[in-house]
Amino acid sequence: MPRKGYKQTKEHRQKIREARLGTHRTEKTKEKMGLNHKGGPKVGHEVSEETREKNRKAHLGAPHPHKGGAKKSFYNNTWFRSGWEAKYAEYLDKWSIKWEYEPHRFLLEIEGKKTFYTPDFYLPEMNLYHEVKGWNHPGFDNTRKVQPARDQCEINLTIIDEKLLKRMGIL
Repeated sequence: MPRKGYKQTKEHRQKIREARLGTHRTEKTKEKMGLNHKGGPKVGHEVSEETREKNRKAHLGAPHPHKGGAKKSFYNNTWFRSGWEAKYAEYLDKWSIKWEYEPHRFLLEIEGKKTFYTPDFYLPEMNLYHEVKGWNHPGFDNTRKVQPARDQCEINLTIIDEKLLKRMGIL
């Protein structure tokens, strides 16, 4: 957006348009960018074969289940949607509590609409479900499926929030 009182020339508008479309880039720049986008080595960043092998072994047999913008953490051969969930799993292991990550999915009806809900953890020895929740965005309740899950599916479901994680020494 031009400053108030400033008139852009046709040439200036053309340069801006080319910059947005990426047509101003040289072939060499486009080639480097293509490597970055295709998973190749980033410009100025070489990855050793040793590092590649370590990464392969760390993620061996654990395909990444989460798509989209969800944050991802890896612990004990399991992918988690958040770092807090991974830390909570580590805490459960520390106390030798058996757990399963997202093993069950429940069909709920909320305000006349059908939706699915998958609690984060199931503790089979206690027949308990735990949902690890971070902070809420203003105007959005990220626990809105918890009470319907308790009522409709008759499950024992507990929310593990930031305050509780801090009290437990996890955060």
